[in-house]
Amino acid sequence: MESKSPVLKAAWDKFNASMENARQAIEATPRFDNPENRAQAYYALMEAQAMAYNWVVAPRLNHPRIFSHTAWATYLFTLGGNCPDIYYSILPLDGRHTYRVRGRHGDVRLMLMQVLNRPMGVEGSKCTGNFEFAKSDSGKDEIDIILSPAEPKDNKANWIPLDPDSDLNMIVMRRFLLDWREDPGELEIEMIGELDDYNELDESRIARRIEMAADFSLAMIKSWAIGLWEFMMQLGGGKVNEWVEIPGQMMAAIAGSATCNYVFLPFVIKPDEAVIVEMDVPVGSAYWSFQTFDAWGKSLDYMHNQTDINMGRAVIDNDGKVRAVIGSSDPGVANWMDAMGRHQGICALRNYRSLTFTTPTAKVVKAVDVRKHLPTDTRLVTTEERRKIVGSRRPAILDLYRG
Repeated sequence: MESKSPVLKAAWDKFNASMENARQAIEATPRFDNPENRAQAYYALMEAQAMAYNWVVAPRLNHPRIFSHTAWATYLFTLGGNCPDIYYSILPLDGRHTYRVRGRHGDVRLMLMQVLNRPMGVEGSKCTGNFEFAKSDSGKDEIDIILSPAEPKDNKANWIPLDPDSDLNMIVMRRFLLDWREDPGELEIEMIGELDDYNELDESRIARRIEMAADFSLAMIKSWAIGLWEFMMQLGGGKVNEWVEIPGQMMAAIAGSATCNYVFLPFVIKPDEAVIVEMDVPVGSAYWSFQTFDAWGKSLDYMHNQTDINMGRAVIDNDGKVRAVIGSSDPGVANWMDAMGRHQGICALRNYRSLTFTTPTAKVVKAVDVRKHLPTDTRLVTTEERRKIVGSRRPAILDLYRG
């Protein structure tokens, strides 16, 4: 049947064509040859569509708000590997106008605000700025930030420039906590003035949003679900089970944090194997953590499983090193990261503001022999202790997202 709105139909056709393009691309990867990875590939395809709606189509720009539950959250939105300790938010803004963000830091160790002038994947999209705010920098708990196309006469120190040629600047916000029970602070957005020409009944404008959502969802699949693994293979010479450093500036184009020291471990192990990772503890770091992803760069379910450790939860050995074990069977050591049955996946290390840093090492061993490769004073946990530790994660994370 012929559509009564050719412009909307054309946008809809583009979106569906983009998702078919994404499906064909993900099925063409060697990872899809492994039956273990196929179901989650299609999970990623659906997730990309949900994120495209939430990030690009849903925002009402005449009444801006800070979106947290529909950004990268728990095990619902994980493409690109959301970190358990980062309270993510997105703030879509029309770049022609002026806004003010106020609030307080609470217990947040570091707050990052990254500006993409258009949603990722849209033509002309680029990272136009990265801004860090920490209570320790000023000694004050208050947050007061101006976002506008032109530099304000006052508050210049806390000014974030917007692209006035884009009606959908995307601000990605990261607030770091070491404990999910800590206070994530508060943030509120105020628009100074009104959007005079805003019209949600305009077919061409909604069509354009759908077209941008098509570009965004395709980019999420090609740049993250497919691209992260391929990027690691390219930089690491095609090797697995070896760490690959990817500077934050390289990651910024695909919404990674530009000021982070990223190191990734693409791992491939047999069912009876595990990986031991070892690192000198970074000195002076504002935040560091290890975390496991699946083969598509999606965070494993950290809400119900111990799939990560951070600088607050990790047990440091007496020689000043941190050692952790990646595997699907619990080795009974404190620093275990559950691979949740994945034999192909990724371990990510994030590190911010450290004074010293050395690349970790990785060693594949038989799962039954893990303890033989660890120091004799390695902290052990009982089955009951593990049950309590893992059981405490869900209520703590739910409390955080109820705030």
